[in-house]
Amino acid sequence: VGGFGRNPEREACLITYAAGEPDLILPDLSYEVDFGVLKLSIINTNSLDVMQGRDVHASWQDYDGWRVIAGHHVYRTFHDKVHEDIVAPWLKLNGLKPDLYLNGHAHILQFGVYDGIPALTSGATAKTRERPVCPPDCGKGQRFGVSTPGYALVSFDRSRMRVVFKDTKRNVLFKWSKKRVKKTRR
Repeated sequence: VGGFGRNPEREACLITYAAGEPDLILPDLSYEVDFGVLKLSIINTNSLDVMQGRDVHASWQDYDGWRVIAGHHVYRTFHDKVHEDIVAPWLKLNGLKPDLYLNGHAHILQFGVYDGIPALTSGATAKTRERPVCPPDCGKGQRFGVSTPGYALVSFDRSRMRVVFKDTKRNVLFKWSKKRVKKTRR
């Protein structure tokens, strides 16, 4: 059972569902995918523990590309989910600093840079929640947030990461990019 975020029945349900779907490949509750220019670590934010932290560290060891983590729960959010601060402390506890953190859960389009970690929430296919528009009503680290149906596009090449949020009519709502800084080996 455990504390917040620990729900073994949910994982059991997911595994049962996956077992009944022959075309669904679910390697584990947390895993990685190597796309060449980036490694995507998918974590189970309902059961964050030290083992997942070790798995991500092992995945990143000697890797020279972009390091991205995706999970269900938010890293941080603006005007919402303030009592669900589980990802940021877990990253700090495990000494992880991804180049980007991706999540769903908050049902709003938003982007921010918190503790030096860019984090985005794509509320795609979800009902929106009425929240103040950012800008101008941004909190610390928040760069963009809007209560409108839409989606986020994220692209990577060896030297740059790009984030573009669009509404359902494909109008650009927000753009952000970051040039890659080579990691020094110790």
